[in-house]
Amino acid sequence: MTKRSVASASLQVHDLAAQGVRLPLLEIGSPNIIDPAASWVRLDDVNGIGVFVSHFSGTSPWEKHGADEFLYMVRGEAKLTLVVDLGEVERRLKQGCAFVVPKNVRHRLNAPVPSILLSLTPT
Repeated sequence: MTKRSVASASLQVHDLAAQGVRLPLLEIGSPNIIDPAASWVRLDDVNGIGVFVSHFSGTSPWEKHGADEFLYMVRGEAKLTLVVDLGEVERRLKQGCAFVVPKNVRHRLNAPVPSILLSLTPT
């Protein structure tokens, strides 16, 4: 078996709750909107998939991806709306809940309270 060289810098532990709270809160739909990039930070990559943490409230724009997307609610809660063959379907993501959005499914999140989300998103 061949040993793979791993830089020590890549062996990092991420405290998602602490990192998320330090991010500025993106209040989607607020007149005082900040740059979304400041509240949606790429932590790392896993086999071509971006690992993101975000701190937000409000309703995100609709999106879809060419591969499955993994969502994990670190803190807070959100309603996840998905558009499937039968129409819109809603799922509630509370703190500690995870969900896999199937590829090519339009979806958006609505967080009524400031929330921290971990996502593994195809890039």
